[in-house]
Amino acid sequence: MTAAATKGSSMSEHTPDTIDRLTGGKGADLKAARGTVWAGLEASHQALFGPDAIADITPAERALVALAVSVWHADEPAASFYATAALDAGATDTDLAAARAAARAGQGGAERLAALLAHAHLLTFAPAEASPAALQSLRDAGISEDGIISASQLIAYVAHQLRAAHVLRLIGA
Repeated sequence: MTAAATKGSSMSEHTPDTIDRLTGGKGADLKAARGTVWAGLEASHQALFGPDAIADITPAERALVALAVSVWHADEPAASFYATAALDAGATDTDLAAARAAARAGQGGAERLAALLAHAHLLTFAPAEASPAALQSLRDAGISEDGIISASQLIAYVAHQLRAAHVLRLIGA
């Protein structure tokens, strides 16, 4: 089989992943050329957003944090994606409205969500200001050390994901 035939075959068998959903499929050729990188990004998404990914943080809370990070990055396709994910995970329309409003104001509603959003805000806008004291609200909200680390990974991942999707949308436009 020729390289062109192999490439064509793999493209026709492509299953849309999260980045495809965030970009509307733009940049598919670029993704195909660096498949391992994109596969790793999708594996990270599954590791952080899968149903059992983070024991301390519910799937709805994870999606609401990702929604807030998306709002802060002015990435409406991602905000819509994570809003849908939050609803699918059991969040209510009230939760979505609160997360969007909190993201715009830089604060949260319920104690757990407020703590997670404050942490996300800190890591998004002023990561150098993170300190042990800044983590106390997460602990006070009942989030374990493992949950704090996982939440931090999720926040960093979403920021990376949004940047990658943005570049693909720009190049694929």
